Amino acid sequence: AILAQGVQHPGGRTGAGVAGGQRGLSGRPMQHFSAVPIRSSMLGMSGERAGASGGQVFHDVATQLATELVNQLTEEHSREVSAMYQEVMMLRGELQRAGELMQGYLAREKQLHEMMDTLNNTYAEATAHFHQSHSQFMDHAQRANGQFDRRSLGEPLQDTARELARIQAILAQPAVPPPDAPAHLREAVSSPASCRGSLGALPGCSGSPMASPVRMSSSSWQRPPSHQTVV
Repeated sequence: AILAQGVQHPGGRTGAGVAGGQRGLSGRPMQHFSAVPIRSSMLGMSGERAGASGGQVFHDVATQLATELVNQLTEEHSREVSAMYQEVMMLRGELQRAGELMQGYLAREKQLHEMMDTLNNTYAEATAHFHQSHSQFMDHAQRANGQFDRRSLGEPLQDTARELARIQAILAQPAVPPPDAPAHLREAVSSPASCRGSLGALPGCSGSPMASPVRMSSSSWQRPPSHQTVV
């Protein structure tokens, strides 16, 4: 055991005495010094007790602190993991709702696109059918106009004039009253007023077309007798 001034040698001499005459590491001669003789058994027992007690205390304190540190780290880790798990679950819920919204959006967009395609196809078909019908109508109208002969219908003015002359010729002939007709009817038929109507003076009557119309006087009209029946 190395003490303050020397090393205990088994023969009672110190290490310096044994090493007398030898040089040190620096090349200088080592000096001789005396050492206090101490029993190695006493030093060994006290060192073992001190080392054993100090190591046990350090072991106990370190174990306690390490246990507290591990417990705190475990609690903190559990708390952080729980918070992160809740946040992850919240984010997953938001993602799920966003996915549902996007699915609905895609379904609606698909329906709208299909509807627009159907409307465009229907409009194109209707437009094509309208153009085809219009073209057929124009072709038919042109063919009918080309085949139509207006001269086959005659002249409307000439036909109307001939029909008017025929009507006037019929009305120019006096009506023949029945034998038992009242006198006022015979006079009305034979009077010039019977040859006039809404068409004016008719040919064959006593009055000329250029003459003034003849009015029937009130004296020429007679009340029929009460015993005669008016036809």
